[in-house]
Amino acid sequence: AREGILPTPGRTLVDAFEEIAPGRSAEIYAAYRARQVRMHDLEVQLVPDTVETLHALRELGFTLGVVTSKRLPIAMQGLDLFKLAPFFEIIVTMEDSPRHKPAPDPLLVAAQKLGIKPSEAIYVGDADVDMLAAYAAGMSRIWVRWGVGTLGDLQEAMPDFIVDSMDEVVSLVTKHEQTAANTK
Repeated sequence: AREGILPTPGRTLVDAFEEIAPGRSAEIYAAYRARQVRMHDLEVQLVPDTVETLHALRELGFTLGVVTSKRLPIAMQGLDLFKLAPFFEIIVTMEDSPRHKPAPDPLLVAAQKLGIKPSEAIYVGDADVDMLAAYAAGMSRIWVRWGVGTLGDLQEAMPDFIVDSMDEVVSLVTKHEQTAANTK
């Protein structure tokens, strides 16, 4: 049912499957992976203006990274499909931390790999676990509305900003950085 699936994005699949079907997560994950290998490139879609937004952020001097609950091979498959990998300095996947979103661990790993304080990062996410993890890590948060969550899901860790399109991210990040520079 839709209600059972909606809380799972952003979390590791094994954790989500275990919650949905206790004791059967390994079996369900194996079946999912077999299908994913066959269907990934046919089903995944790029959010409009993603390439332009990433290019603009890099041109403005921002260092970019990915934090995903996916395993490295499938994360790279998606990034490579759309030629996005060169935009990112680091990629943090499920294998990089023992705890996963909504715990802050993977985001803290990303900040460490980038050589920045968590408070210097702006995390963009599309699920409630993204906002919860970023809040717990002490990062600024941008929630993109095209994910599966709702504002009601975000009561615990409200985002600092909410956007409806990728191109809004550039102006928000730029304004946020200017504000931060002015308060130092």
